[in-house]
Amino acid sequence: MDYATTLNIDQQGRIIIPAKVRKALQLHTGDVLMLEADTRNICLRKCDSHIPMDIRLDSFLDILHSNVPCRILLCNHSKIIASKNYHTALNMPVTESIQRLLQQGKMKLFSEKERIYPTMTGKYPISAFFPISKKDELGEALGLLLCAKNQQPFSEMDLGCAKMTAAAISRYIQQNYERKVT
Repeated sequence: MDYATTLNIDQQGRIIIPAKVRKALQLHTGDVLMLEADTRNICLRKCDSHIPMDIRLDSFLDILHSNVPCRILLCNHSKIIASKNYHTALNMPVTESIQRLLQQGKMKLFSEKERIYPTMTGKYPISAFFPISKKDELGEALGLLLCAKNQQPFSEMDLGCAKMTAAAISRYIQQNYERKVT
């Protein structure tokens, strides 16, 4: 749908999305919109309601979080597809830094001085990146991101748990992908 109109901002900075647009995009009260802006433009985008993949991927993050209490994200090359304890990031586009990490496909730990954020509006820098070597159903690489709480470094056991979780997700995706193909 192509649509253009002029809107007025009220005293509280609000605008009204025209009914024609809300209907065409199936927008309802409570839907989440992502706002992107540069020096001249504002773009609103409807966010997916939840994880666009199997809900079991969320359970992998639950298990990891019960052993390593930190902020955990799962992403593909374009957005955050699952999160644990970092709710504002869900469905947000990932930064170019994260895209480069996915392309490199290597585990990486970050020092306090290295500030790599998962999203443009991210509050918490990532502390560790674990590639998920297998491809998801769209043929994209995935990454597991950990954000330390209170800048506390991860122990070897924490990192081992995260590495095993990334491997388990990889196996799970590969098994389900092979079932769908055959």
